Amino acid sequence: MTGKILSINPAFKKGIAYYLQAEIYNQRGNYAKALECDLKFLEYNAKDARAYFSCAQDYCNLRDWDRALEYINRAITLEPENLRYLKERKYINDERRI
Repeated sequence: MTGKILSINPAFKKGIAYYLQAEIYNQRGNYAKALECDLKFLEYNAKDARAYFSCAQDYCNLRDWDRALEYINRAITLEPENLRYLKERKYINDERRI
């Protein structure tokens, strides 16, 4: 151990603030604002499957099933064996059929 503090990528630090803000909006039921923040988070973390998953959940909350499917598929492309993402895709597809 060198005693140095691990540095965090500045873009990630800025992006995570949007992610946390999105969580607050989701808890308050303001899904449109949550989506806005998650899309900003995605700008800073385009290779992070969680960013796409969060957007997919926002679109689900807004009942935009086609966009939700688009974003969950992107998350699955990045993490193809993530069971949570696969279950979410099944849920989205089921809702699209109703």
